[in-house]
Amino acid sequence: MSKPSFPEIAASIDVELLRDNYDLRKKDLVRHTFDPEQLLEMKEEYFRLSSQLAARQELAAHLKAAAEQSPEPREAIEEIMSDRVDAIDYGQATRKELLASTAALLKKINSGHEVVEEQLFGIAHHEVGFMAYYDVHGLFVYDRPLKVTERQTSIRTIKTA
Repeated sequence: MSKPSFPEIAASIDVELLRDNYDLRKKDLVRHTFDPEQLLEMKEEYFRLSSQLAARQELAAHLKAAAEQSPEPREAIEEIMSDRVDAIDYGQATRKELLASTAALLKKINSGHEVVEEQLFGIAHHEVGFMAYYDVHGLFVYDRPLKVTERQTSIRTIKTA
């Protein structure tokens, strides 16, 4: 998360106060930077998925070799399957799903962030002329100058006799 442009803009707001007093609500794309613990968890998940993928490829190579070399390929394949399948975790996902998951995780790990769509609440700060956006937890996300239509106008009173 970034810092507010002006000291008058709070870095966080109470969630109840925010939900009761927001000026603008919208869904917007927000960059979420991963902390070191999250990166470590993603790396562990990546290595787990990669090991499943490697184990599947190794099993496929053994099965292919057994089918080509054995006079009774079906028996050789059944023997390999009974010895290896129970001993190694191959996971429940398909090979295509594993490849997609590992690619997505690797992209997140390398970039260190992800862009997600979040609900944001805007609070107008007329004293500095900026609109500050906060997430659903009340944390500051970003600010921008107020648009002309969002600026506060004075109210004229008309006296009637």
